[in-house]
Amino acid sequence: MNPGFGNESVRTQDRKKKEGEIARLHEKTFRAWANSQLRRRNLKIENSLAESFHDGLMLLNLVEVLSGEKCTAKYHREPEKDIHRLENITIAVEFLKKFVQVNVSSQDILTGNLKVILGLVWRLILTFQVEGEVDESSKDKTAAQRNRDAKQKLLKWCQDTTAGHKGVNIQDFEASWYDGLAFCALIHAMDPSLIDYDSLNPANALENLALAFDLAEKHFDIPKLLDENDIVQSDPLSRPDEQCFLTYISAFPVAMLQRKLKVNEEEEQDKIRRAEEEARRQAELEAARKIKEAEEAARRAAEEEARRREADNDARRRADEDERRRREEQERREAEERIRREAADKADRKLAKDEARRAKEEEERKRLAEMDEVKRSAEEEARERAFEEERRRLEEENRKLKASLLAAKAKLIGRLHVTVVEARGLKTKCDCYCTLFCERQKERTKTVRKTKEPKWGAEFEFYVSERDAAMELTIFHRKLIFSDDFLGYVSMAVADLRDGVETVDWYSLKSRKKKDNSNRGEVRLKVLYKLEN
Repeated sequence: MNPGFGNESVRTQDRKKKEGEIARLHEKTFRAWANSQLRRRNLKIENSLAESFHDGLMLLNLVEVLSGEKCTAKYHREPEKDIHRLENITIAVEFLKKFVQVNVSSQDILTGNLKVILGLVWRLILTFQVEGEVDESSKDKTAAQRNRDAKQKLLKWCQDTTAGHKGVNIQDFEASWYDGLAFCALIHAMDPSLIDYDSLNPANALENLALAFDLAEKHFDIPKLLDENDIVQSDPLSRPDEQCFLTYISAFPVAMLQRKLKVNEEEEQDKIRRAEEEARRQAELEAARKIKEAEEAARRAAEEEARRREADNDARRRADEDERRRREEQERREAEERIRREAADKADRKLAKDEARRAKEEEERKRLAEMDEVKRSAEEEARERAFEEERRRLEEENRKLKASLLAAKAKLIGRLHVTVVEARGLKTKCDCYCTLFCERQKERTKTVRKTKEPKWGAEFEFYVSERDAAMELTIFHRKLIFSDDFLGYVSMAVADLRDGVETVDWYSLKSRKKKDNSNRGEVRLKVLYKLEN
């Protein structure tokens, strides 16, 4: 028997045991950290990270929350097959690469490779929480260099923040935190009223850790990512390592900054409140001064009123005398006016007689002209009937076409609902109608007469059987004799529409001439596209 083989087997067993215990602690801490981020979307990882990242959806949500951006790629919201889950994971990883340099296999995540998944989550923690925003001086550094700098910066912050606290000497992100005093010192530095630090005993590590974790979560909204029972384990293999401690401790600087901002905001609000109270006091003093001034003004006004009444009496007497003279003058003028009116009436009667004769002649001319107008009206009504018959024929053809598409439902991929609401900004008043085309289907609205802002409120439904289908709407000015005038068109691709999302918007009318960029007006459409199940 080879003695070396037995010793190597024991070392291998110890190594596997250590790796397994570290993986368990990492998975426990990282899952709690992920849940603290996902709570913004009311999501929670109930099972292991390997199971929760299996379909790519939870990973995609986590990256969107951390980055603050929305993934624009289309993914499977209810993946049922492994190929769909693999596509979701690939989309999530590619989206993540916009923000983080990662090199992971989508297949490893699909198969639940815990080592790869934990490494990926640790990269997220380093980038979005430990390192924070990258300044200009750090852009040329490698990820490993930025990681070391961030750890040193966080360690220096912890040392400076806890300086002067008895029994605290932070030199790393493991053993320096085991007795809980360092955590309590951070809490005490952030708000001394929350904890009586001098009463703490380093021998009561479990109580110290539990106290600090509870206060951090209650007063600073720092999720409890570590378990105090794991930290006080006698076996070093069962204790959280540097990565676990870094994940939790890196939340404290952000919490302290938010605390200071909140205190500054409260102080600012207190200044505003005092300023408002001072303004209110000044307003009361000003109101009292104005009341006194008003009383003085009222006394002066009463004296002035007495003088005014006396002056009014004198003026009234003069006015009565003037009125008497005015009436006499008016009576004289009225007599003269009656004489002039009588002469004018005689001239007006002669003029009216001449006007009546000319009106009769004009009426005769209009009667002869109306005979031609009746004929033109009859022709216009005939054109209106032909236009309405053509519109009904198109409706019948569309109905038959939709019926055939519905019968061949295997080819049907969706339905497009379009409501032509109204238009505005047309160049001139005109008789407006719209035509709508989608694949081989054609619809037409009624004609709205003599307006720049026609309102139709017409609803149409098109069956869509091709992914590259497009809907085109064209507005015409109806002419009775010549061809209808083209006013403008709008085209929209069905592929650009989101399933089940109704949009109401104004669309600019375009010319069919490429070099014509003139303003032709706008049309308001309500559009809803629904995929077939």
